[in-house]
Amino acid sequence: MYDLLRYWKDEVPNGGIVDGSSASTSALVERYNSLGSTSADGLTAAERLIGWVPDRGIAVYGYVHPVPVPATVTHYVSTGAAWERSVDIQDVESGAGYAFLWAPRTTYAAGTTNRDTWFGGPISTGVSPLKKVDNGSPPPTRFGNVLYISMGAIIDGAGHQGDANSAYTGKVYSDGALKRTAGSPSSLNGVFVGSGAHRIRVVTEVAAQPDDPFWQRSTAIKTEWGFDSEQPAGQYAVLPMLGINYQLPGLSSTTTAPAGEYAFDVKLSMPDTVETRPVVQRSVEISWDGGQTWAPAKLTKCDDTSCKAHVTNQPGGRASLRVSATDAGGSTVTQEITNAYAVPQ
Repeated sequence: MYDLLRYWKDEVPNGGIVDGSSASTSALVERYNSLGSTSADGLTAAERLIGWVPDRGIAVYGYVHPVPVPATVTHYVSTGAAWERSVDIQDVESGAGYAFLWAPRTTYAAGTTNRDTWFGGPISTGVSPLKKVDNGSPPPTRFGNVLYISMGAIIDGAGHQGDANSAYTGKVYSDGALKRTAGSPSSLNGVFVGSGAHRIRVVTEVAAQPDDPFWQRSTAIKTEWGFDSEQPAGQYAVLPMLGINYQLPGLSSTTTAPAGEYAFDVKLSMPDTVETRPVVQRSVEISWDGGQTWAPAKLTKCDDTSCKAHVTNQPGGRASLRVSATDAGGSTVTQEITNAYAVPQ
């Protein structure tokens, strides 16, 4: 369908041929994880591919393909299009959505196999590393005297961003004064702060509905950023919102980790085009009672931006994580994820 649009415009010529070989297609291997539940609980993953044909400036919507949760699916796509992808976790009977993730358009080289994992844990909140100033999905930005804090309510380990069927609150402060309270991520765009330099604080909170069958992990996420925002020298400036990337090895497709001694990496980084400065202060803590009490994780192999955290996973427990960091430029981030992952009995 995408090759037809690109090469043959709006009609199919008599005797036309579409090349479906590896010389003209790319394989996309999509792994869809779950946050504790499966299709046995009445869930399905509705995946969609949208093909953008660059030289025509149009998009072709692919069909919505329901697949089990968890599952791994392979697609073969035309390399003549730029592909925008999304997945919506839905109720099989009613079609109600529990969570939605999205990835910006990307081109793929012929003959390649490209692997991606959706809902890889832990689910958190932050600026997606997939957001670029030149791919149509920019990171949070200041234009003149106005902040555009463009990010979803959640992101997964691969940087897919999106929304959840959950309660959301976002707040933006400038020099200590509350400038905006929002009930959705999109409402954090267009916050007027005035000219000159300001100290900005952004706080977001996401909480799953008590009866939500999908959100058995990352049931509550609270993140707070602090940073200095200068008057843009040009048209705009990307906001220095420090991000946390968790690299938890051995997580299952339902976001469980093995019992016993366990180590994982925590890396700090800035959004696209912003220099990532050395981290001068950091901490990683773990809780086994839903965030009521916390214990520090042992940190090893720390460098300017990352550390390895060591914990002991309790059989049958649910681990909550809290990470705090400050970089050499004074940007800060604190994030608390309730029930980030579970440990089998």
